[in-house]
Amino acid sequence: MSSPEKPASSEKSSDSSAPPPMATDIPDIGAPDPDVVVPFSQSTQALAEGDAWGVTYKACVATGKARLQQMREAARRNTTALATLAARNAEKENIFWKEYTTEPTTNAYSKDVLISRWTGTDNTNKYYENTPDPKRNRIYSWQNERAAGEPLQNSDIYFFQYKMACGEGNPLPSIEFVVRQSAGATNTAAVNDYMRLRDNSYTLPAKSWRPGDDDFYAMLGTTNATAPFWLVMDHGPELRIASIRRIDRDVRMAITYHFEQIA
Repeated sequence: MSSPEKPASSEKSSDSSAPPPMATDIPDIGAPDPDVVVPFSQSTQALAEGDAWGVTYKACVATGKARLQQMREAARRNTTALATLAARNAEKENIFWKEYTTEPTTNAYSKDVLISRWTGTDNTNKYYENTPDPKRNRIYSWQNERAAGEPLQNSDIYFFQYKMACGEGNPLPSIEFVVRQSAGATNTAAVNDYMRLRDNSYTLPAKSWRPGDDDFYAMLGTTNATAPFWLVMDHGPELRIASIRRIDRDVRMAITYHFEQIA
């Protein structure tokens, strides 16, 4: 007589050759807490580049201090030095009319834009796009790229565009400030990043600085401040400006350079 059949076991047999669980089988440990944010000083970017930002900041402070001193000394130029400057600027103006084209246009921010291009280059990315506004004593600087070998520099184009906007024969008003939109030169970005590191902040608030503050000198020493600086040095007597007295930065990274007026 045959023995009764055993019921099938409910236990699964173990198989040592079975593959490990797939990643989707790993228990969910939860997403990172959104309220826990790594401080900016401990961020990957700050750890990698913080030392370089500090070096750039110090270099720009030194440059800014030297520029302020140069402007103050230039404001005391004697009659002979002023005559030499006027003669050089007359030569520059001849070059501007002979070697540059200037056309009116518009952009997303202004209906009164002037674009100047040097005829000595075929590079269409090199031009000066600004809104000179002598009626309100200011210049809005949108895009300025100088070509290699150009005879004039950014500050000269600012001046001659401003003069054009005044109209022939009209007196040249003094200028109160220049606004550089989205100022993002390499050393300007490094100076801003150093300030974020120093303040341990991911954001850059709107700020205003005056002489005596190292942040003022750092901003004055950047590439974005070069044209406002030379506007004072080369065209200060005609525009009746003696120095840069204040620098503002807004949250959109527009930087405004306010000039000290000559009475």
